[in-house]
Formats: sequence, structure tokens, C-alpha cells
Amino acid sequence: MEHTFHTRHDFTPDLGWAAFQLLAAFGTEGVEVDRIEKAAQVLASPLAKRADLRKLLRSMEEIGLVRIAGNKLALSGAGIALSGSAGRYPQGFFAGVHCLYSWTWLWSGQAAIATPAWSYRQVCRAIRTAGPLGIESDAVVLSVTGAAGRFNAERVSFSRSSVNGVTAWLRAQSPPLLEPITGRLHSPATPSPGLTCVRFQAAALCRHGEGEASLTGESAELLADALLIPPAELRRVLEESLAPGAEFHLLGNGKRIAYRSSVDPFLEWIVHGQLDTQ
Repeated sequence: MEHTFHTRHDFTPDLGWAAFQLLAAFGTEGVEVDRIEKAAQVLASPLAKRADLRKLLRSMEEIGLVRIAGNKLALSGAGIALSGSAGRYPQGFFAGVHCLYSWTWLWSGQAAIATPAWSYRQVCRAIRTAGPLGIESDAVVLSVTGAAGRFNAERVSFSRSSVNGVTAWLRAQSPPLLEPITGRLHSPATPSPGLTCVRFQAAALCRHGEGEASLTGESAELLADALLIPPAELRRVLEESLAPGAEFHLLGNGKRIAYRSSVDPFLEWIVHGQLDTQ
């Protein structure tokens, strides 16, 4: 497999949501790309403005929302679960995409291969660790390309447009994970990620730890990156967002987190589902 560093900026929240709705409407049997394009025209979908949907759909496949069956595209197991969960409304879909982008590279078991999800997480870490003064997009590019040295790739294709491909999803969260300040990128001074975002990300950390995870050390850094908050804020945010004794347990005086169970199909998929990416 080839290394892919670029996070496509044309996979925007609005277009992603429109494509997700269409794929959900076509069901599990799947649909050819040209039929999606025709349906977009008939429905006056935002997708109709795109001459070619393949790049956008490829981005959805890269994070495991879409699978290819023969010559057809369909929602993957993750996509089906999300469509029956918070993915029924735009902000929930945006939280689901942010979760998948944040964790699919770590879950894939292919640490030697760079993917857009690896770059996405690197951008989040660069912004999170920049502190209250933030960081410029060019500096984020340098940070990501420097970290990419681990892959020994002949060429690292990552630019400001790649950064924009990440920050569009960070800004789409409710509330946004980035301050709306021109010129520099930084998280809000008083971080308060949304409930759906926190639940998905906490479940993702539990999956990474096989059902239970530490909230200290590198494990805490991984969750802090995904929420764009300082690790010292994790306990407060989790206690405010997660109902005690329901879907999660905070153990050891807030030093560990364990997933219990949920009626939410996407939360269950995050912890127990099969990653459907190539």
C-alpha cells in the first residue's frame, strides 16, 4: 500500500452530509456512482455542483464510512451504525466523521502506512500542543511533514489545503473545537466539547484499549488530541459529559475509563465493530 498524507479539503462537512444521506437512502445493497450523481441532480443536492464525486466518496471510504461491493458503493458497518444513531442529523454526522478520522489509523493495525487519518490526528496534536497562542497553518504543515519522517516516504504531499481538510471538520463540531480567529489555529480558551463528540471519542479510546483505557500518559494524550483539550482537563470534561454508571465507568479516582454498554448503535460499533477500510 502507498502512503497517503493529504487530507482532502473537498470532503467538506456539507458535501459529506449530503453524500451520507443519499447513500443511506439507497440502502445496504449499494449504488453506482453515476446513479448517485443523477439522484443529486434530481434532488437539487449540493453534490450536484460537483463534476466528479469520486474523490469525495474515496475520502468516505478511507475512514470506513463507505465500502465497495463490486461496482457499487454502500454504507459500511460504521456508516449503517452512524445512520441509526446521531448520524440522523448533521451535527451528529460531523461528530462521527471526526471520531473516525481521529482513530482509524490507530485501529487499523498498519502503523507502517501513512493515511489521511494519520495526518488528521497529527494536525489535531499540533494545534492542541500549540497552547493558547495557537499555530499558523504553515507551521502545522511543517509539523506534519516533520513527523512523517517515520514513514521514510519518498515524497510527503501535505499542504495548507490539507490542513483546511482537517480544520473544516474541527469547526463543524458543536460547539466548534477551534476558535474562529483568522490567521492562527487554536482551541477555545475554555474547552467544552459537545456531548456527542465526547461520547464518541471516549468510546474510541476504550476500543483502542480493548474496552478499558488509562486516562494518564500516552492514552490521555490520544484522547486530549481528539478533543483538542489539555490532558489536565480530561477528567472534568468526562465527568461533565458522561452519565455515571450508564455507558461508561470512570475508575480509580478518574484515572481510568471503561465502556459498559449502550443502546446507541454507533457507540456499540465504535467499541466492538469491525473496521471496514482498505
